[in-house]
Amino acid sequence: MTNLELCAAYAAIANGGMYGVPLFFTKILDRNGNLLLDASTRSAAANSSAESSGTAADDTVPNESDASLEFGSFTRVLQNTTAFLLTNAMEDVVSSESGTAYGTIFAASQPVAGKTGTTSSYKDIWFVGYTPYYTCSVWGGYDNNQSLPDGTLWHSYSRTLWTAVMDRIHQSLPLRDFSCPDGIIEADLCSETHLLAQENCPDTYTEYFAEGTQPEEFCTGHEPETEAETEAEDKPAAETEGIVIYQDLLNQLLTESESENTTETENTGSTDTEGIPESGPEGVTESTTESVTESGAEGVTDDRLQYDNESIGESDETSSLDDLMNRLADQGFSLP
Repeated sequence: MTNLELCAAYAAIANGGMYGVPLFFTKILDRNGNLLLDASTRSAAANSSAESSGTAADDTVPNESDASLEFGSFTRVLQNTTAFLLTNAMEDVVSSESGTAYGTIFAASQPVAGKTGTTSSYKDIWFVGYTPYYTCSVWGGYDNNQSLPDGTLWHSYSRTLWTAVMDRIHQSLPLRDFSCPDGIIEADLCSETHLLAQENCPDTYTEYFAEGTQPEEFCTGHEPETEAETEAEDKPAAETEGIVIYQDLLNQLLTESESENTTETENTGSTDTEGIPESGPEGVTESTTESVTESGAEGVTDDRLQYDNESIGESDETSSLDDLMNRLADQGFSLP
């Protein structure tokens, strides 16, 4: 395919699916100024044909050698809706941050649709693009099919040349957008499910479809909230009431705890003193005496024993009181 053929193919998309034989002139005059051939009316004819009701595409794509294509004629090769969808998709190549030509293609602020291209080992580079006014195709490479040198400059100069030409010839032209034909449906889709967006979808985008091909199913990944869920969210959180400590109740609990500790202490003291027999079988007496002697407690008096009992009682009482206070604090009681 030659550069001229590729440019003509993209021009057919730009013309709403109407293909015209490429020409290298707009008009021809004789030496007296008489008009011999006029190609300036082709654009108007193409626009009129593109906006007509006919949408059926021909079976074959015509070429310059086709005898049925006379000078100035146009043939429909794409449905106008298909041509618009292709244009809309190729606008992203230039305008979207993910596009391969983003930030490198300009035409005096006119909208641009196009496509970059390379062959193996960078033997060829392309950029073919069009505005609502003109189509331009730029090829870069060597005639001997040699690979281009490495580096961004050598791999992108097709875009640099395209911008240098198209930016200049659009300077005096009013801004114009690509026309949208009848039969195109615009729909807002969910960015996650790509189904028809609902109000709860966190991120949406606009897409175009030929009438009859648009999705009909709504997003199911972000179902609207039910009335009960909405009311539950709107209902203010219940305030937690403060916990009140009744001092008389606390004193009663402390008194009961002290009484229990005193009783346990008395029982323990009685067991320690009364449980030691004054006399008994020789085996028991000798065993008890030896045990006490080994522990170094020989000569312990009743006063010392009583002191130990009181110490044990006070320790138990303190431990039980601290335990009670800690338990109350764990339950959220505000202690004085």
